[in-house]
Amino acid sequence: MSINSIAMPGADRMAHAAPVVRFDAVTLRGEREGEAPRLSFAMPPGSFKVLTGPAGCGKTAVLSLICLADRPALGRVWLFGRDTATLGRKDIANFRRRIGLVFARDRLLEHLTVFDNAALVPRIAGRPARDYAPQVAEILAWVGLGQKMDIPPAALSPGERRRLALARAMANRPEILLADEPTGGLDDEAALRVLRLIERINGAGTTVLMAPSDDRLAPAPGASAAAPRQGRLRVIDATDAALAS
Repeated sequence: MSINSIAMPGADRMAHAAPVVRFDAVTLRGEREGEAPRLSFAMPPGSFKVLTGPAGCGKTAVLSLICLADRPALGRVWLFGRDTATLGRKDIANFRRRIGLVFARDRLLEHLTVFDNAALVPRIAGRPARDYAPQVAEILAWVGLGQKMDIPPAALSPGERRRLALARAMANRPEILLADEPTGGLDDEAALRVLRLIERINGAGTTVLMAPSDDRLAPAPGASAAAPRQGRLRVIDATDAALAS
């Protein structure tokens, strides 16, 4: 099965003059002024970057800024070439449709089937079922859940639940995938399977920013960092990250 039909649609939507995400000297809310590093980085279309750092350093807060759930204390966040401080309500709604989010906790709806969980985003967006149903079924088959579409999430293993969360995030064919702790609580085999799926999504053209929960993706020796302080939040290229053995 080709991933191209479930990843970002078309080269025309990759041809942004500006990076799809850019942070200019951003300080996160809750940080004391003068103590927090000013975070600056850019994500070209199709790039894959990893947020690293100790628990509580602000990885989830960075993802919240990108999905427009929060605003920076200082600095500017640019999304699809627009300063997010200038976005109106309609702009915010439109931009959010272009972003897929895997939550740190899968947030699956236990009263819905696997299929209905995966179809939640296009359904809420108002797309008719005849348009999204074949695509959702294809995504579920691609993540290995094609034979489990009619069962509740409670019948899935932890690894399958994470793959369902990934399928849900990709159901609307987003341009950016934000993955918050996508391997949290998984054994090595299940975690590696999720990571490989994310790599393949990126390989098909979707821009990816991932915040791992542990050291399965740790900075490799000599990896470049975007934040100035040791032990703080860092943004590195996925090619500079190494899977822990």
